[in-house]
Amino acid sequence: MVVPHLRPSDSAHPAMVLVASTPSPKRAEPPPIPALKTFAEEQRSGRPGVVSRIEDKTAPHWVLSFIGTVIVLFVQKVNHAGAWPMVACLILGGVLTGILVAKDRRSAGAYGILKGLGIAFCVALLLPVVALGILFIGCLTLMH
Repeated sequence: MVVPHLRPSDSAHPAMVLVASTPSPKRAEPPPIPALKTFAEEQRSGRPGVVSRIEDKTAPHWVLSFIGTVIVLFVQKVNHAGAWPMVACLILGGVLTGILVAKDRRSAGAYGILKGLGIAFCVALLLPVVALGILFIGCLTLMH
């Protein structure tokens, strides 16, 4: 397409042609939104729907309790709290987490995470014992 350049000295305008475009295709109407069921209706029907899918994507309460206990212990450590408040917080958090784990028996993922945490705790507990044993055996062999 050639666009003419007009100068102020040009008195006559070139002939113009008006071209109409074809109409755009009609937009497809979106499908109607289905009516939402309430939480009470899903409970009455006995079929888990949206609520169960939301529960699957949220953390179990015992995980939140465990993380909350660790955070409170960290805050107490930073604020130079005594040993007894920290031990009390650790015992209270452990008991609460244990109760919540016992209540949440239906989750297989919860036991997988709990098993992993238990193994990590045992390794952390046994590693210094093994290291001290090797150190004492080494000291005993050097003394004799």
